[in-house]
Amino acid sequence: MDLNLAVIADAANVSAEGKLNILGIFEDIFAPTLPATHPLMVLAVSLRAEMQEQGIKHMLEVKLIDADGHTVNYVGPMPFEAHAGASARAVNIPMIINLTNLKFEKFGSYRFDIYLDGKLLKEVALTLSPTQTASPS
Repeated sequence: MDLNLAVIADAANVSAEGKLNILGIFEDIFAPTLPATHPLMVLAVSLRAEMQEQGIKHMLEVKLIDADGHTVNYVGPMPFEAHAGASARAVNIPMIINLTNLKFEKFGSYRFDIYLDGKLLKEVALTLSPTQTASPS
């Protein structure tokens, strides 16, 4: 199984045709004070399963890691299987992970570690910075 895409965004959905629609991809968030709570973001992921992987059970896990290597948030385990339906070819598997009210204790670098069956597939960077205030003239 391969990872086609992994991004942080404001919103995402999967159409009736199985298309992954993503709105507002970002890597940076801003907050005026700490601790900061981000009300909603999504981690949009697209996996590709080959024919021989159809019907095999898999497990997806996501960890939000801070700059010191500590786990700030964990989502999972999320079990799933690939199903090609009538198609006799590889299939894309769109997944949307809603992340609500994530709390950040410090400014700096973070990353989402995405694991498939216990193996790290991808790291997606995220930075929390203080909101810039306008300097008086």
